[in-house]
Amino acid sequence: RPGLLSKAVLGLAAGFEEAAWADYRKLAAGAADPELKALLEALAREEQAHLQRVRSAHLEHGEVPLGSAAMEALPAEAALSHDVARSDRPVLQHIMEHEEATACFYEELARVTRVPGLKGVFAALAAEERSHLRRLQAFAGDAAGGAA
Repeated sequence: RPGLLSKAVLGLAAGFEEAAWADYRKLAAGAADPELKALLEALAREEQAHLQRVRSAHLEHGEVPLGSAAMEALPAEAALSHDVARSDRPVLQHIMEHEEATACFYEELARVTRVPGLKGVFAALAAEERSHLRRLQAFAGDAAGGAA
């Protein structure tokens, strides 16, 4: 059925944006470092805004066919579904891996999507996820410098 792949992709995107939003809120609530808490709260707000944009794209473009190449080119769902709030791994490392995987997901969607409206949404989301990654890397670098 036309649009099945775009519905699946947008549904997947909504799912991990919602999970990231919830994770960042949970991590912010438990963060002892005020700078980390502020960063996580900002990321949570931005992920919530991403969720709203993905939902809007779903309403506007959910019936548009993407083509099978779009699904074949995407990262595995397991790579995108990080539950950073439950991990034993270092939190910042895990969050950065999540942001990297999410940026790659949106970059690939922007590359293979032929629908201009969706291409723009995916490209913008990829750029914002890359921005999250840079902010986290800067924070991690500052934190490592302060610990030395």
